[in-house]
Amino acid sequence: MFRYQKYATSSLVILAGLITALAFGPGRGGFRQSRGPTLTLFCAAGVREPIREVIQQFEAETGVTVETRFAGSGVLLSSLRLEDADLYLAADRGYLEQAQKMGLTSRMSPFARQHPVIAVTKGNPHHIQSLQDLTRDKIRVTLPDPERAAIGRIAKQLLEENSLWEPIWQHAILQRATVNDVANDVKLESADVGIVWNTTAAQYEELEGIEVPQFQSADSEIGIAVLESSAQTELAEKFIGYLLKESVGQTIFQKYGYGVIAPASSGVTP
Repeated sequence: MFRYQKYATSSLVILAGLITALAFGPGRGGFRQSRGPTLTLFCAAGVREPIREVIQQFEAETGVTVETRFAGSGVLLSSLRLEDADLYLAADRGYLEQAQKMGLTSRMSPFARQHPVIAVTKGNPHHIQSLQDLTRDKIRVTLPDPERAAIGRIAKQLLEENSLWEPIWQHAILQRATVNDVANDVKLESADVGIVWNTTAAQYEELEGIEVPQFQSADSEIGIAVLESSAQTELAEKFIGYLLKESVGQTIFQKYGYGVIAPASSGVTP
């Protein structure tokens, strides 16, 4: 019996040691270093690659952690009605204007531009040249959902002007929540063609973007806003300033094929 008590005592000592190690891990003076401040960013999925690069540099320079949630701009806006966050980055300023009307934010900062294109695999094996080609027999189409993704809403608005949205939408075999999903459908040959941002097509080496007249002059402004629910607005504004900085955020977005909007002409709304 004493042997079992000895083992039980030893186990308790080991357990206490583990708890102590977790509570007081490596750090100065034997204590675990406290975690620095954290920002929560709700971010349009289509800008995942450049925004990650911006965040990496921002975190390295400031010690601030930026936690991101990626989804379609419409999905994120719906979530913000129920959840708190610090920043909202949308792929089209229309969503930020909606956020203002809903009282979620008081101002916004547009900082980059993009426009829709038709996405096909390299070499354009199905010889897609126009939007009308998306209704051809045996052409498998994937589209962004206008209720969830900014690219879907913009494409729908533009195509309805030419009475093309409904026939293309009815012909589509897939409706996706984000522009990345559409691009991946074409990349993986689950579909022959889709509608994506020009910047998205440029980020996939397997794809090329077909420019069409209905889309070429339809630049969509990407913007970011500090949310009313943020408890650290000064820090959130600092991130926006970093994103708008010519030598950092704007340079990174240009590298990924985005047109940028200089802060002086960004049309920031008070």
